[in-house]
Amino acid sequence: MPVQVNKDKFVRFKYDPKYLRGKIYDKIRTKQSEVIDPFPMNVEDRMDILLDGGNVIKGLRNAILTDKVFRDNVSDNGEMLLDSENLKNILEVEDVIIIPPEKGDYTGHADGLVRFLHDEAVLVSSHTGKQNVDGSEYVTQSDAQKLYGILACAGLDILQVPYFFSDRKYRDPESDSKSEDYTAIGNYVNYMQIGDKVFVPQYYRENDDLGAKKNIVERMDKEAIRVFKKHFREETVIPVNSYDIALRGGVLNCITWNVFEPVIIDPDHFRAIAREEYAEDTIYIVKKEPGTNPDLLYAV
Repeated sequence: MPVQVNKDKFVRFKYDPKYLRGKIYDKIRTKQSEVIDPFPMNVEDRMDILLDGGNVIKGLRNAILTDKVFRDNVSDNGEMLLDSENLKNILEVEDVIIIPPEKGDYTGHADGLVRFLHDEAVLVSSHTGKQNVDGSEYVTQSDAQKLYGILACAGLDILQVPYFFSDRKYRDPESDSKSEDYTAIGNYVNYMQIGDKVFVPQYYRENDDLGAKKNIVERMDKEAIRVFKKHFREETVIPVNSYDIALRGGVLNCITWNVFEPVIIDPDHFRAIAREEYAEDTIYIVKKEPGTNPDLLYAV
């Protein structure tokens, strides 16, 4: 979806990620024009740049992206088509902070690793405890130190959010066909915020087949809620079981688009474009009281 760079302006980038080019993913691709064209929005087209919205974590002064943005924008002869200065100008920020993508995350998105709590602090998936649910190591200390070092050098306070790695692979919920891509189960930093409500992913299910690991998942869920309540003291923290969403490779921030001012929408428009097989998963909102910030505009 287009990235909001200021109160009145959005930038639309080319959305053609390699990880959604297989037929298994056809039904979950968002067509930007179907969503935004009916509304009076100031959208600048930068279709010359390949960039997913999930790889842009934007604060008031800074933006955080993984280095995938550079690897995705290379000419046929190997020339870099984009640099940090370009991104600063396009995103209208003072600085662009480039981090390495999460190990094993085929999307390469920053929103699975880090989110701004405010302009001087970020919530980061806890690499110090980043392990498989069976306790084996998944991310090394050197991986963690590299990420933390980049964020600290940018002058950001680092606040850790729980994380556990699941070796579940993506599967299509209808055909039950699978891919070699890992799911997003265990990721809590990919939460969703609408105004003063913070929706935090949860993964424990009574009828799941995790066996003895179920106790670990339940404990991690509770710890995530505790941590979010600690950091979002003036907001309402709401747990949302996100297991089925995460099986498709993303969590709550991945399926939503936030804007910083209320936009009046016709829900019937979204019902018309929602694909029938996913209609029950589509969230239609709409408008909160003026001044509440941000509001959910569209999610599918």
